[in-house]
Amino acid sequence: MSESAIPKVSIGLPVYNGEQYIETALQSILQQDFDDFALVVSDNASTDATPDILDRWADKDERVTVHHSEINMGGADNFNKVLQLSTGKYFRWATHDDYLAPSMVSSCVEALDAAEETCVLVYPQTVIVDGDGNEVEMLSNQLILDSDDPVERLHEFIRNYGFANAIYGLMRADAIKAVGGLPKYNAGDLTMIAGLALRGKFLEVPEPLFYRRMHEDMSWRKSKTPEGFAKWFDPNKRWFIVFQAWRLWRELVAEVWRSPLSPADKLRATGVVAYAWPRREWKRMLKEIARIPIVVVRQLRQARSQG
Repeated sequence: MSESAIPKVSIGLPVYNGEQYIETALQSILQQDFDDFALVVSDNASTDATPDILDRWADKDERVTVHHSEINMGGADNFNKVLQLSTGKYFRWATHDDYLAPSMVSSCVEALDAAEETCVLVYPQTVIVDGDGNEVEMLSNQLILDSDDPVERLHEFIRNYGFANAIYGLMRADAIKAVGGLPKYNAGDLTMIAGLALRGKFLEVPEPLFYRRMHEDMSWRKSKTPEGFAKWFDPNKRWFIVFQAWRLWRELVAEVWRSPLSPADKLRATGVVAYAWPRREWKRMLKEIARIPIVVVRQLRQARSQG
């Protein structure tokens, strides 16, 4: 690490019961060819061997700081905790089951250093791997949002977003903190990315440096239903029916009005969301309405079985 008291990069790793993959993730972070960083880990009251594994690594490497929670605060709050604890000029989230190429951080730092101040996010290309680390495919994230017009950046984001891999790129810490971190509802990372796009440009490092592991124990796969996945974001709230696409439509408009855009640009951006979102998501929005009777019956059955 550099002699500066504050590292240039903060990496935040939220984890819950990650014993199967956490050591691979930690090793890939700590073996980066850029070492002016601090790794902040928040263990969300894990019930497996994760806390012991984390403490062993923290004892071995002074760049690692581990925080243990006594209660499960939910995935969103755990993501936001490591962001709040970060101190670097740049920030990136890490996860317990993904891993990095050795030059991932240095490549993103170099690109963000060279970019104009209006660039808030640099991300590399993504390689999808399976539970055993076998490469499945390389993804084009299609989020090079480099227009000077924030409304055009928002429009491009709505047209092109897929997996939210860009949130595992390198961000200007002040920008992501201004957005407010990860919202506590399904697919809130999309609203968060939109908030970043309204504040600055996105650039891509044209190299496959981020390895995202898709496996059966991922939170959204284990949850089975939108209502189940909502508990990952906020375990203290009871979700009766989740209208994910409809809520995101509303939240994107709200994010526009929270942004630092001028009143005229906010009106333009609201118009973009008003027509571009349902144009892309109309099938999903109709499906969410069509599933209401199924969800109601399931919830009533659960209530009877518990009562």
